[in-house]
Amino acid sequence: MDISPVEPADFQDIVNLVAEVTRVDILPHFDEQGKTTFTASVIPDVEKTMTNDQYLCLKLTIDGEIVGYGAMRDKNYITHIFVSKKKQSKGLGKQLLEALLSSTDKDEVRLRSSVNAAAFYEKFGFVATDSEQQVNGIRFVPMTCYR
Repeated sequence: MDISPVEPADFQDIVNLVAEVTRVDILPHFDEQGKTTFTASVIPDVEKTMTNDQYLCLKLTIDGEIVGYGAMRDKNYITHIFVSKKKQSKGLGKQLLEALLSSTDKDEVRLRSSVNAAAFYEKFGFVATDSEQQVNGIRFVPMTCYR
């Protein structure tokens, strides 16, 4: 298992990973508007993170296969954490999250958790800063880790 910065050549593998996890774990929690909005925006958002210096983007690989992806903007806002369905519940999301958090000295790190992942983030010190929100059919829980 290795966590390292993403490279441009990783883009398609990361897109495939994000699409897999999105289809199974995220879209079922949205109404039709949310499904359409999220599907139209998630891949361009991933591409933006990988091509903009504001973002730290990490990949988690096992035997050369990308099985995890995480991104953080401005050292204080986690924009993405995805772990392959076949590798979930093995501590890999924890390792990816810890790698992102250890890369910053900010007192607060924020994120918008998908509703299915809020309990995961709570285990690592994130607290909901508001109730569940919905924008254009996309449901999320705003969360912050105070360090």
